[in-house]
Amino acid sequence: MSSRDTHPRNDPSDAAPETGGGAPEGVSRAAGRRRKKILIIDDDPNIVLFFKALFEDEGYATCVARDGEEAMRVFRAEKPDLITLDIAMPKGWGPRFHHRLVQDGVKNIPPVIVVSGMPAGRHAVPGAKAFLTKPVKPGELLSHVRAILG
Repeated sequence: MSSRDTHPRNDPSDAAPETGGGAPEGVSRAAGRRRKKILIIDDDPNIVLFFKALFEDEGYATCVARDGEEAMRVFRAEKPDLITLDIAMPKGWGPRFHHRLVQDGVKNIPPVIVVSGMPAGRHAVPGAKAFLTKPVKPGELLSHVRAILG
């Protein structure tokens, strides 16, 4: 896993301080704000690379977990604003990961978009904001992400 996967980028504490009534020259107000972070949970390396590129091109920060066990560690460390969740993965299916968050009493569980090749998984994650079947259309996925995160 690269440092890009495990360390937040554009930390607000690293942003140039604002002076006077506006942002420093050449820096927008939005540049000083923390970017919304998406946790991508999927065991398919091609999906992970595709989602990372798609989300980062849209200005979102990303972090990645490739199985259910790693997902818990990354979730706790990164505190994402949104989760894309595959259903069938090694070491703990997606629904089991989500159920564990609920069982552990996690407050403010981020919204979840289920992205799976298993059409029967539609109801596997109660409260999921969307269920998309692989192969997912980039515009459809981004539409859901923007509706949730802005």
